[in-house]
Amino acid sequence: MNDTFTTSQFETIQDIARQTFDEQLSVADPDGKEVSFADLLAIGLTRRQALIVLGLVTGGATIGFALAEIDRDQNESISLSLNDDNYSSIEHTAMNGLIVPIAPGVRLSDAIDPEKMERPIQNAVDLVADTGGRVLLPPTQILESETITLPSKTSIQGYWGNTSISFPPDTDGILFDPDSPLSVTDDDYVKYIAIDGVTLDGPGHNIPTSGVAIRDRGLWMSHFGRVEFRDWNGVTWWVENGAMSFDNRFNYVHFTSCDAGEPTKDGDGLINWKSGGASNYFGYITSFPTNSYSGENSRLFSVEGISAIINGINCGKHSGEAIRGYYNQLYINSLHWEPEDQSSPEESILNLRHSSPFYLSNLKMDMTASAEYAYIINDSGPMQLPVPDTAHDTEITENVLLIEEAPVDHITYHGSSGDVDDNADDETSLVHCIGDFEHVG
Repeated sequence: MNDTFTTSQFETIQDIARQTFDEQLSVADPDGKEVSFADLLAIGLTRRQALIVLGLVTGGATIGFALAEIDRDQNESISLSLNDDNYSSIEHTAMNGLIVPIAPGVRLSDAIDPEKMERPIQNAVDLVADTGGRVLLPPTQILESETITLPSKTSIQGYWGNTSISFPPDTDGILFDPDSPLSVTDDDYVKYIAIDGVTLDGPGHNIPTSGVAIRDRGLWMSHFGRVEFRDWNGVTWWVENGAMSFDNRFNYVHFTSCDAGEPTKDGDGLINWKSGGASNYFGYITSFPTNSYSGENSRLFSVEGISAIINGINCGKHSGEAIRGYYNQLYINSLHWEPEDQSSPEESILNLRHSSPFYLSNLKMDMTASAEYAYIINDSGPMQLPVPDTAHDTEITENVLLIEEAPVDHITYHGSSGDVDDNADDETSLVHCIGDFEHVG
């Protein structure tokens, strides 16, 4: 069987995936014979089997071979592997609208029609849970009636910009739980997870009974590629107290039309990271929340103990503070803060507490962003804070830096001492302003 397909074949697959199925749509095999969806239904195949046959033929199989595979698959296991000739057929089957679980011993006929089940993705995950495996999602919206629990060694792959998973009210999206009955390890963490190319849709940012998109009770050595969170109310991503999640990589995370302006689930940020642990890596985080339900801006991070390296953050639309809370260590390369239509200036952009390292290389204020202070610091250090780069109609209404409680270690601020309000009782403040080589305190 061919493991490649032509441009015209790919366009045919896209047509199949995009349209409500046209029963007269037909594909031709290498021998020039044509078969249509209606033909396959007429000989007694189910809708799912017909889609699989079309995927096989589009991938280069003859009609006879494809029908023989369906017939043979009723009686024996056809193992699917990403390393064999079945792969092109697997992807074509997903493009035809089916969810394809991929693991040793799983058959092509185990592909799931998401329109026929209430929990299609969880059912696919269950098929690969014992050995670990991959679940390939079609480029469509998939309705999932309950939370998806992912065990270790499981990956979910969608088609970025086309694959979305929708959840009803009062329902979390994806759960990482080491104590889940699905867990295949005895570890304190769910590990070796990969998620890429998917949008997680909540029930609506105006639905106060929204669950959380991600609930993390312990995640280790896992990877998010491109993940979007859309239409959630309240906390969207919750790392629970005691999770101690670490050594994870989150390449691109995007929030759109979420509303955490009125906390409803014991937290007060789009991301509630309420646990310590060693460092995690974030590539780029973009946040464009709405305030149409709460009337308030949404904080991006509410943290208690996070350790992270963050390459870039962009906060727009109805964003509030970028980060508030205490941390173990934070290294941020670039923070772009550009909220719009603020009813009043935000108290701060960063409100930080704890005696651990914090380094920020660049802070850019843009659009009509307004804050009383760029930084509010309590009991912190060592720290490195840049002078905010302001553009357009941005405004800092009080001062750049407010020291509420004396630092426990040196704070290096790249601006002048006039940018600092020191309200700490301790007269030995350790703020070094290299803009005019003055010490504050």
